[in-house]
Amino acid sequence: MHLIRATVNGQILDFERSISNKKDNSNQYYLGKNYPNPFNNKTAIPYEIKQPCRVKIYVFDLRGNLVNIIMDKFQNIGKYSIEWDASRFSSGIYIYSFEIDNFREYRKCLLIK
Repeated sequence: MHLIRATVNGQILDFERSISNKKDNSNQYYLGKNYPNPFNNKTAIPYEIKQPCRVKIYVFDLRGNLVNIIMDKFQNIGKYSIEWDASRFSSGIYIYSFEIDNFREYRKCLLIK
């Protein structure tokens, strides 16, 4: 069953198949679940990178529209957590993406005001 299928920049994204709750130790990257979830205004998104790279974290609405760029910068190896301040957004389900080179992973989060 699909959570959502959306077209973003001409690319079809199937979020349900991309959402994973397991850490794959053979992978160079890991995206954790945001916390708290559901949340009111602010949530933390944990992630890990095992090689220096450019990290992009974006937020989409359920229609597949990009609503926020949380981060787009080069980072060194390490475990990180970044906060998303969603105080200017309305309540609802959002999808956040973690993108490095050709690797992409998606998770859903619930904003309740």
